[in-house]
Amino acid sequence: MREHHITDEMLQIFYKFVSEFSRRHLMLRYIFLDVWRGQTRLIIDSACSNDCHNACAHCLHLDFLNEDSVFTDGVQQFPLGLFEWTEPEDIALFGPERYMQCKTMDRYASCFIEFILYDTSTQNLHGLIKELELIRDVRVLWSPGGDIQGARTLLSQLVIDDVIEKADEKMTGNMQTALYFLGWNGQTWGNEDETEV
Repeated sequence: MREHHITDEMLQIFYKFVSEFSRRHLMLRYIFLDVWRGQTRLIIDSACSNDCHNACAHCLHLDFLNEDSVFTDGVQQFPLGLFEWTEPEDIALFGPERYMQCKTMDRYASCFIEFILYDTSTQNLHGLIKELELIRDVRVLWSPGGDIQGARTLLSQLVIDDVIEKADEKMTGNMQTALYFLGWNGQTWGNEDETEV
């Protein structure tokens, strides 16, 4: 499976989608775009996400996120269906929501936190850097008042601060090394693109 990359063309398409979604979804808080396990996905933080009891038949997300919705930038295809957790390990780390896209910012951050702290791949510096790169590369498509950079900073801080608080001595040292390597200064990543499309 070829890994997706977020292009400027794809960002333009997603921004149009988010604009329409926000007009119909009055309780929207954040929308994130990331590449996870090689696939592009939207993470929706809304009143539905906050009060999720897996009553999906009544969820406004289903108005837009369905298996028939596919975006393309002419090269890559990006399905917008809601993807259900199937592996027990994923449910344990990333649940309890039925679908992987339905998460508040806090729950989204906690997925990164749990993975960094407990997955064997992040116990070495290389694996930790790869996971932090995923956080660095998250795009915020919607945030309260349009504060895109503020939302990106908040998400990163939630993950980084909690991991450092809970980590053992070795992990703390690796975190400090990885953050220095990636240019994290407490507000932004050293090599992130500050310009929003």
